[in-house]
Amino acid sequence: MNKYELRVNNAVIPCEGLNEWSAMEKLGIFEIGNKVECLWYDPGEKEAWDPVPCVGWIYQVELNNKLTLAFIKRIG
Repeated sequence: MNKYELRVNNAVIPCEGLNEWSAMEKLGIFEIGNKVECLWYDPGEKEAWDPVPCVGWIYQVELNNKLTLAFIKRIG
């Protein structure tokens, strides 16, 4: 399992899953909408220990009947 850090509104929530989608889905606290953006490493900054070049993802989510953005990044 991969470890992720989810930031939505003012909350920071640790979660685990096979990918970012499944980690958010396992929490079950909001409806996950479309992926808005994917943030990437600059190839010069990529660390040898991290095989995945993607730093984080931004998703549109519905929380308390309102649309907001959630940022999730892989931390381990």
